[in-house]
Amino acid sequence: MQNKTLIALFALLLLLAAGLSAEMSGASFLKEEQGARVLALGSAATALADDINSLSANPGGLNFFVSPEASAMYTKGMLDSYYSYLAYVQPYGKLGTFSASFLLYNGGSIDITGSSGTSTINAETDMALSFGYGINIIDTLGCGVAVKFITSTLAQDYHALAAAVDLGLLYKQFDGKFTAGLAFQNIGTRLVYISQGDALPFTVRGGASFLVRENGIESWLVAGDLVYLDSSLRYDLGVEAVLFKMLSLRAGYKFNNNPDVFTFGAGFEIFQARIDYAYCPTGELDYTQRLSIGFKFDSPSPFKAALEYYRKGMKEKALYILKGIPKTSPEYEAARTFIKLRG
Repeated sequence: MQNKTLIALFALLLLLAAGLSAEMSGASFLKEEQGARVLALGSAATALADDINSLSANPGGLNFFVSPEASAMYTKGMLDSYYSYLAYVQPYGKLGTFSASFLLYNGGSIDITGSSGTSTINAETDMALSFGYGINIIDTLGCGVAVKFITSTLAQDYHALAAAVDLGLLYKQFDGKFTAGLAFQNIGTRLVYISQGDALPFTVRGGASFLVRENGIESWLVAGDLVYLDSSLRYDLGVEAVLFKMLSLRAGYKFNNNPDVFTFGAGFEIFQARIDYAYCPTGELDYTQRLSIGFKFDSPSPFKAALEYYRKGMKEKALYILKGIPKTSPEYEAARTFIKLRG
């Protein structure tokens, strides 16, 4: 009953917040999800519980991580503008999982001509520092919150501060073949420059992902999102094929995106490191290229991953993993012993 009440309250808060989001927003640097994999999948990120960068879209997946992870991203924009992003996730057993991230947008330089001549100044600098926390309501349902502190500077002289909160829920089946997420982002104060202010880009998003095929050679993932932003509804769709658990090929499409865009990219994973690349047109003459680098500080075996879930209090998920360890695995006997003692 308690779990159902929490979910009902969360859904009610989503509906109330959506009703307050009619005005157009500023702070456009907060509108896009982070990470090259996410962009290549058409930004269909709400249900991607296995990607550290998808946490920027939905913190509800935080407590499904079983090892520390870090990620860095760089995006070249128009002219000399750029985005950069850093993120880190740290699980703490029963205490839940914590995260921190930092986003920097630099709008490049512009020339200003005045009575004293021409000078070059920075057009815009925006920063967002975020701290997240996630726990699980039940073994298959996680919830998370992220608190953001945002600064913005225009033409080097006009400054604004804001604070915001992201909230998310994520459902993930024991076998990971189906996940579903619900989140809302950037509920907070306005960015006010002198006396004029912009609302933050409040966003409501829901999505699902399906692992439609998986074997030792290949796996296929399909993900889709509905995103409500600036009084309009966007549809994101992405497909990913992973070959030999090393090479990933991705494509996505953003419908009703003004303009609609086709995205694609690739990734390469070896040992505990992953490099991802994405290409996304943003108009007739412009495009975005994004490069992400991720690293897992531990790559736990199925037995170790099950122990971590058990420490988190997700006992049913831990036992499901242990029961799936085959007899040919060197961890089989340890898994059987653990099930007898704790199952």
